[in-house]
Amino acid sequence: MSFHQIKSYLKHATSAVNAHGIHSPFVFDLYNEALRDDREYYIFKEIEAYRTKLLNDHRSIHVTDLGAGSHKLKSAERKVSEIAKTSLKKVRQAQLLFRLALSLKPKSVLELGSSLGITTSYLAAARPKITITTVEGCPEIAAVAKQTFEKLKQGNIQLEVGDFDDMLPSLIQDSTFDFVFMDGNHSYEATIRYVNLLLSQNNPPAVIVLDDIYWSKGMTKAWRETIARPEFQLSLDLFELGILLCRPGMEKQDFRLKV
Repeated sequence: MSFHQIKSYLKHATSAVNAHGIHSPFVFDLYNEALRDDREYYIFKEIEAYRTKLLNDHRSIHVTDLGAGSHKLKSAERKVSEIAKTSLKKVRQAQLLFRLALSLKPKSVLELGSSLGITTSYLAAARPKITITTVEGCPEIAAVAKQTFEKLKQGNIQLEVGDFDDMLPSLIQDSTFDFVFMDGNHSYEATIRYVNLLLSQNNPPAVIVLDDIYWSKGMTKAWRETIARPEFQLSLDLFELGILLCRPGMEKQDFRLKV
């Protein structure tokens, strides 16, 4: 962890609340049904078994990094196992996203940043009757993600390869997404740019989940500016993830939650 992350974590740990500190019925239910639910679902073991295979996959691939880069991996030639170790969402976080999608029941899902396909697979398993659109900037990482989807027999994933700045405008022109998970370019400028684009839709997303909101000072600045926007009535700060919800008619509230 960087100094910024350590400082932010200590602040979060001392100020976050559990269910007893939540005074919104909607957030209280979401907290108990999705964020604190510890039930094992049918697909978890299968996806985690494939994560283990990726952690033991020592193939080298060439990584085209279009985002803010990695704190740990700097070489363009990386082993799949190294990417799996440093870039995949932790088990708890990936399964939280599954439960969140299961609870909120979005009709359309967009993921920016497929990585090796584990988180995408959780989202696809939560909403098997809809298409999950996922965008990956690196062609060789996308090829591994495609293998993940094939091995897990998930046919409801549409994988797009390209720069988010090139892909996102056309994607939102052709489709309306009501659940968006942003796990790609971890920079202030890109995060603000993508949120602005998503909110420019006639029907903006009801849910935007931002990954690594304390990854850097820039990401934290983007998070703070975004939760202040009037389009979002609710924000949930989970430290690793930030959840923005558009709930017209509700009082504007920001929660820092223990999960």
